[in-house]
Amino acid sequence: MFCVCVPLEGRSGGITMLCQKEYMIHLRAFLRFHVDVDVLPANSVPGRWLTGFYGAAEISQRMYGWDTPKSLRNQSDAPWLCFGDFNEILYQHERTRAARPLRQIHDFRQFSGSKFTWCNKRRAPDAVRARLDRACANPAWVKRFPRYVVSHILSCQSDHKMMLVNMEAAESR
Repeated sequence: MFCVCVPLEGRSGGITMLCQKEYMIHLRAFLRFHVDVDVLPANSVPGRWLTGFYGAAEISQRMYGWDTPKSLRNQSDAPWLCFGDFNEILYQHERTRAARPLRQIHDFRQFSGSKFTWCNKRRAPDAVRARLDRACANPAWVKRFPRYVVSHILSCQSDHKMMLVNMEAAESR
């Protein structure tokens, strides 16, 4: 199994990416807010490109973090999936209790399992849940893997659900 980890900074951040041993992984880069890899299957099927992403917790830094996927998307025509915690919602109904300013949501909307992927781990009435984790694919990915599945899996250790990207069952042949 392949594993790459970007450690936490304080109580935020941290990215872990795991991949089955049937794939060869080429690590392109990793920094505080992203892990970028090429995934090459053992057979002769062309590879694909994955980016694990963590959006800044501080609102003032969030838009700068979103520049990373924007700049990465122009580096290759390969099938690309960017997934992770973007620390933003697309619509007000994706968050309970504490509403986000609409301007903040509109800034994120150009990015396109479970309804909620994050919880502040408090009991009602102080519990807040939001859908902060998602996957965004380029047209080459959607064409190559038209039925790919992204699942959110409960985690005991994190306030976020883990994301499982299933490409194998959905590959077009």
